[in-house]
Amino acid sequence: MTESLLLKPEESARIDAALMTSRDKFATRVAVYALRMLQQMNAIDRPLSAAEIRQWLQQSEASKALILEQGLEWDDQFLGFWTQLIDSAQRSLLTIATDLQVPWLDLSLEAIVAWFEAEAKAKIDALPK
Repeated sequence: MTESLLLKPEESARIDAALMTSRDKFATRVAVYALRMLQQMNAIDRPLSAAEIRQWLQQSEASKALILEQGLEWDDQFLGFWTQLIDSAQRSLLTIATDLQVPWLDLSLEAIVAWFEAEAKAKIDALPK
């Protein structure tokens, strides 16, 4: 189960190939990962609050195993950081879904990458010439 939450090599390669800064690529990876976590949390009809995300993470053996497999410590500080990361990415996913007029939990990797890539391009185009 945990490997289905992480990016596959071809998905990472797709994000790496996008015309974005490293920061935007990181945000894209986090959004894809968060989408998978939120789908696991069954956040079907509404976004989850940070408290609901944290509670699910605390109770999920799969999320704990994922962290430990990565050599990270499972503690309160990390849990708070992880909760904030998923909550922030959830807001990005809601924005993407609104822009694309699709249900937020149905977003695809391609839709997420294309949206972040378009946002990165818009930032570059807005720079003074």
